[in-house]
Amino acid sequence: ETADMDDNGGFLALSLAVRNMPTSVVIKDDKSGFEEHHVNHFSAAIQAIMAEESLKIYLNEVHVGEKEWEERLDKIYAKRKLELKKNDEDCMENFYSKIKYRIIMSAEAALDVIISKGDIITRNGPLFYAFIDTTRSCVAVGVTLFGACVSTNEGDKNNGSSSSTSNAGVYGCASDANVMCASFETMENQCLAVKSV
Repeated sequence: ETADMDDNGGFLALSLAVRNMPTSVVIKDDKSGFEEHHVNHFSAAIQAIMAEESLKIYLNEVHVGEKEWEERLDKIYAKRKLELKKNDEDCMENFYSKIKYRIIMSAEAALDVIISKGDIITRNGPLFYAFIDTTRSCVAVGVTLFGACVSTNEGDKNNGSSSSTSNAGVYGCASDANVMCASFETMENQCLAVKSV
């Protein structure tokens, strides 16, 4: 008898696969033996896409279709656009930026679904754990993509140098920092609400 024997939908395996997807490459110096980890934008983007696709499988289990999911994301997107300065709105249209914003918003939307569906999700242990674990993966890869995009942008601005001159630190611009702070505040409150479901 295994701990996951009640996981008829394979949700735990899916959330584990998403969580363990690599988002960096290791570069080893043969002389010194020193290993350095570098974020691989493509791998992080693939993990983000897989995380959202996994959430859609869980959502299907609780009768939340693609249309309802997109409507939830659209509401969050509209709120987050207010956090961006007018001149920074076009940064949401960049390929990696689209993914980084979407995956953070997917985490918010997933927590919202857990709260709204309540015990339909929480009474199914494997499904509930998979939702939470994949939501955590969404946040982690979103933060990775925010940091990766900053590194790339700062490197471009500084002719390839990795030194950052941004006042917003790891976020790259004040607008990104505002979006991240607003999302994290929302998710903190959502996590408290999930605990009481």
